[in-house]
Amino acid sequence: MIRVALDALGADKAPVPEVEGAIMALRNNPELEVIFVGKKDVIESALSQHDTAGLKYSIHHCTEVVEMGDKPGVALKTKRDSSLVQCVELQKKGLADASVSAGNTGAFMGAALFGLGRIECVCRPAIAIAVPTATGQTLMLDMGANADCRPQHLFEFARMGQIYVEQMWNIQNPKVGLLSVGEESTKGNEAVVACHQLLQNSNMNFVGNVEGNDILFGKSDVITCDGFVGNVILKFYESVPKLLKSTLGDLLRNEKAKGFLEKFNKESYGGAELLGVNGVIIVSHGSSTPVSIKNALDKACKMVSTKVNDVIKTVMTAESANQTNSCEA
Repeated sequence: MIRVALDALGADKAPVPEVEGAIMALRNNPELEVIFVGKKDVIESALSQHDTAGLKYSIHHCTEVVEMGDKPGVALKTKRDSSLVQCVELQKKGLADASVSAGNTGAFMGAALFGLGRIECVCRPAIAIAVPTATGQTLMLDMGANADCRPQHLFEFARMGQIYVEQMWNIQNPKVGLLSVGEESTKGNEAVVACHQLLQNSNMNFVGNVEGNDILFGKSDVITCDGFVGNVILKFYESVPKLLKSTLGDLLRNEKAKGFLEKFNKESYGGAELLGVNGVIIVSHGSSTPVSIKNALDKACKMVSTKVNDVIKTVMTAESANQTNSCEA
């Protein structure tokens, strides 16, 4: 049984998408148990609108909610009994195997980092998101957790991404790229140029620098970048469907066009993985729909079953002795 703590009060339209998405996931996966975390009366009211007979779930009552406008640091100190904080607390106590929240991203990441701690030999956790390409998908990280990065951070993002793709996507020896402003090893800022050398000297399948116009064409399976650039790219991706629908209109009605556009549908990805903490954490979008929540729960289950975090910890701990870089370097 895989127990996932679900912040039932995180999404913009909570608890409707959380409850409906969880019911969809529970009906589809007999190995899943959902722990709805939030105000009990609110959750029970939403559940009463559905047939939940035979579904494996429970409710963990808490009294507070971290609002989207709350400052993460302040919220973590003053709202200890909030739904997103309590999700992580359940993991910390061994009562849940993973957590999913569509609430305040900064607060949820902070709760995960301070509640679960970093994986040994990982300097900074990173947000990983699968972005669509012409050939399939590419895992990009970091997509917003770290605006300023040192070379070692970018290197570790690449290594965690490589392990994730091997374990979750079953791609052996995936191609790893470094996002930069040119193909040459000397192109980019100081951190990118230095990271290029680290990747070049590693055992990873490093294919070199990846430029912005390479992303959509699947030059690599993994792309490492700092969170400032990554988040800009993510927001650009999210604008593509709206642009295409508003400008192409009827041209998108044929099946091939619909299939292409569906690649950009963030519902299908469910949420972003926070890699580098001691636990499975899925950060979902505030505008998540039931389908998004269902897919986030599915992803959490797969991460738990593949033990991807354990593999990241084992591999990077074993390799750390051979690295001269440190988190402070």
